[in-house]
Amino acid sequence: MGFTPLTLGAAHDGDHIRKTMRLQRLLRRRPGRTVSALVALAVAGACSPGSGDVSVTDSAGIRMVENRATGDGWSDASPWTISEDLTIGSETLGDEYQFGRIGDLTVFPGGDIAVIDQLAGVVRVFDGTGRFLRALGRPGRGPGELSRSANGVFVLGGDSILVLDPGERRMTVFAPDGSVGAVTPLPPAPTGQGWTRTPGGDFLMRGLTISRVEGRFAFWDALLALNADGATADTLFEFDYGRTDLGGPGRLRIQLIVNNPSWARLPDGRVAWTALDRDYIQVHDSTGRVLSRIRHAQWTARDVTPADQATMVELLRVKLRAIGGDASFADSPQVEAPARFPAITTVRAGPRGTLWVQLMGPVESIDPMAINAPDRADFLGGSTWHILDSSGSFLGAIRLPRRFRIFRMTDSAIYGAARTDDGVERIVRLRLSTGG
Repeated sequence: MGFTPLTLGAAHDGDHIRKTMRLQRLLRRRPGRTVSALVALAVAGACSPGSGDVSVTDSAGIRMVENRATGDGWSDASPWTISEDLTIGSETLGDEYQFGRIGDLTVFPGGDIAVIDQLAGVVRVFDGTGRFLRALGRPGRGPGELSRSANGVFVLGGDSILVLDPGERRMTVFAPDGSVGAVTPLPPAPTGQGWTRTPGGDFLMRGLTISRVEGRFAFWDALLALNADGATADTLFEFDYGRTDLGGPGRLRIQLIVNNPSWARLPDGRVAWTALDRDYIQVHDSTGRVLSRIRHAQWTARDVTPADQATMVELLRVKLRAIGGDASFADSPQVEAPARFPAITTVRAGPRGTLWVQLMGPVESIDPMAINAPDRADFLGGSTWHILDSSGSFLGAIRLPRRFRIFRMTDSAIYGAARTDDGVERIVRLRLSTGG
């Protein structure tokens, strides 16, 4: 039917399960575009919240931040605003402007944009006006070739780029002319499901392993620190969210929403994360120690109605068709809906030390690729994001385009991908004004 036996589109392979227990023991032993018309979208600002809208207490050494604001914030200053000023992607231009599945993007100091197209197995580079410049790599398994799992791209000195490909267990440096430089092995497991490169050149990655335990599928999910040479991976902390029950071989449970985490490294080295079953953000220091928990009165989950379930089933049908599966499987009694939607879905590090938190939106805003996926929280949320200052206090709300995923943020721009109802992905740059 065109889907994996665990979740549709989950990233794993045959020997992944066999290596699970050994890798877990080893890891735990280690210490821890075409320019569009400008469309102004108002931020829904003050750079400091009202004193009555937030309380801070201590609980066993953990800082507990409670935001109580009921409105859109921005009480003392101009709201932050965005305007869409660049879109890359067209069905009428050449193949280089059409994206199969955007895995990651990065921005050069001069404004050029490098984008991984996972289905095409290439990295495409565009200038700051959206004009195609060159392609790097090609699909395959040999040197300079990329799998459909390539999911991290970073700019190095001299405009070279580094591409992380956990599917082929390696990272590859490409020179500006497309020639292949250093090729460095990645650990054989767990599979990297998201990457951040630190100022020192090391990496943080979400490591996900799916195994069979007593006839059922089980997840091991953690944030790992990986050396720049790929040689050593240390577990900083495990993501301790509630695992979704997927059943086991011969008795699968096809869950419409699979619980999974979202995380971000902040400029000062702290790590913030949440999961789909949580109504708060947890913040750790660079060694993995818990520092704080952040809540907001508006981060509330709502019940899933029968109409919501029917809509998600149709989204599953769309996803099955897109990945070449049997769309009729969406009508199987094995398909299950959660009792409630998540309250919040995604976290990102923003400019000026801010933390951005995506709220769940209406069911119609869910990207079909988020259905039954263990690594697609950023496909699930709505258009509203809450912006917090570095201490966790609420500043204000901002509304981004529908089905927009943030990949990179600078002091003046947000770079991401937006998907249409027809499944077409485009690169979008949003200009950001932070109210002076």
